[in-house]
Amino acid sequence: MSTSRILDVAARWVTPNGTSSWTPGDQGELCLRVSWTGSDSVAWPTHEDLGASFIGVTLLGEPTVSSTTTSTNPVFEGLDASTAEACYPVQVLLAPGLHELGEVELGFLDESADTLTMPLQLTVGTGLTEELSERLEQAGDEALPQVVLEEMAPLRGPRVLKGELPWGAVLFGTMAAFLILGGLAWLGWRLWQRRALMPAAPPAPPPPPEVEARHRLESLPPMLDRGEHLEYHVELAETLKRYLSRRYSMDFLEQTTDELRRTLQSRSLRQRSELQAMRDGIASVLSGCDLVKFARDAPARDESLRALEKVEEIVDRTTPRPVVESETDEEEAA
Repeated sequence: MSTSRILDVAARWVTPNGTSSWTPGDQGELCLRVSWTGSDSVAWPTHEDLGASFIGVTLLGEPTVSSTTTSTNPVFEGLDASTAEACYPVQVLLAPGLHELGEVELGFLDESADTLTMPLQLTVGTGLTEELSERLEQAGDEALPQVVLEEMAPLRGPRVLKGELPWGAVLFGTMAAFLILGGLAWLGWRLWQRRALMPAAPPAPPPPPEVEARHRLESLPPMLDRGEHLEYHVELAETLKRYLSRRYSMDFLEQTTDELRRTLQSRSLRQRSELQAMRDGIASVLSGCDLVKFARDAPARDESLRALEKVEEIVDRTTPRPVVESETDEEEAA
C-alpha cells in the first residue's frame, strides 16, 4: 500500500490585469498547488470534472503543470515534500461580489493513497467593462442588445442595472397581490354564504310499497343459484315485513312471527278483509323462513321459489286497486 500523503493544498487566481479583482467576462487562470510526501504522482482533475462543480466560471482547457520540486519542509517535521502546480485557463462570468465555488478534490494516481478536498472562493470586481457599461446605459432595461444578453446570461442572482431595487414596482406588485387575494376571499365567502342560505332540495319520495317489494323480490332467485339459502330466506321475510309495515303503517320489522300473527288478529286490522284473507299465507311464509334461519333447514329450490311466489301473491292481493267510475255514475253526474 502506498504511503503517500497530501500535506498542503492551495489555490490562487491569476487575473489579466495582475490584481485580485475580476471584471465579469475576464479570462485568466486558476492555479492549484499541492505539497505531498511519497513517490506517487498527483492526479490532477480534468477541466470537465473541475468545471462541473463551478457555476459562473468556465474552464477553457486542460491545465499546464509545472515541474515537480522536492525540498525539506520544517513545518511538517522535516519531511521531504514534493510540490507541483497546475494552472487552468478560465473565464469568469459572475456577478460582482464574493462567491464560494464548489469543492476541488485532489488525490494520487494510486487510489489507495489519501485524498483532500478544499472549497474555493472568488472575489469579482465591482465594475463592468467600459464598453459593456456604455451599451447597457444606451439600451435601457427593456431592450438590451443580444450580444450583451449573451455575455450577461451566466451571471447569477437578480440583475439590477442602476444598482438599486425598483421599490415602486415592488410596492405596486405587493398591493396588487393583496387586492387579488382579498377579492378571491370575499368571493369565496359570498358563494359559501349563498349556498348556506339556499333551501335544501327535498328528498325524493320513496316508491310505493308494492313497487319496492316487487323490485326486491326480483333480486332473490340469483341468491339460490349461488347457494345462499340462508340469505335468501332472511331477505324474503324482511321484504314481506317491510311491505306490510309500509302498507298498513305499522312496525312489523321488529316483531317475531308469533307477535305478527297476533297483531294481524287485532281489532284494528280485522276490518282489512284483503289482509285477513292472506293471514294464513303470511304466517306460513314467515314460519318457513324461521326454520331456515334458526333450525338451519334446507328446503328444496322449488319449495323456496313457491314461498317467493306466495309473497308476490300477498303483495298483489293487498295492493289497492284504482277506483273506476261506472257508466251509471257518469250519467248521474251529467
